[in-house]
Formats: sequence, structure tokens, C-alpha cells
Amino acid sequence: MLDIKFLREKPEELKRLLERKGVLAKLVDDFLAHDALWRDLTKTIDDLRATLNRLSKAGADESARAEAKTVKEKIKQAEAELVKVAGERDRVLEHLPNAPF
Repeated sequence: MLDIKFLREKPEELKRLLERKGVLAKLVDDFLAHDALWRDLTKTIDDLRATLNRLSKAGADESARAEAKTVKEKIKQAEAELVKVAGERDRVLEHLPNAPF
């Protein structure tokens, strides 16, 4: 399996190597698109969790509880989307052969 760091840092070199092997270089672009979305969702979830932690430390007033409930729902939705995106990203990665060096 290819190293994700290599895919992110040197996509053009990898495309060139895969074309020599007869593999569609479009798979690299597909992976990078799914990976970018996965990274964005991961950051969003981390930010939402930080907000939830801040709200839980702020106190137990009614507005903080209502906002915490909203944030929890957003986290749940983002996590569900993250599972889908991670599955697609992994599926594309599985179809990428090792690069010939």
C-alpha cells in the first residue's frame, strides 16, 4: 500500500510512475479529493468538540445547554459523514498499486 504522506507531497511524481505501470493517474486525484474532505471534516469535528468542551466548562445555564445540544448534533452528523468519506478514501487507496521505483 502506498504511503499517504507520499501521495500528498508528491502527487505528480506518483502519477508519472503509475502511468508507466499502466494505472489510471486519475485515482491519485480521486484520493486527494477524498483526503482533503476527510481532513476538513476531521478538523471540523475537532473544532466542534473544543466548542462543546468550552460550553461544558462555561456553566449550566439554559442557553449553554441549548447550544451544547446543537453542537452535539453537528458532531454526530459530521462523524457520520466522516465515516463515509473515510470509506471512499480507503477504497480508492486500495485500488492504487505500489509505485515502481
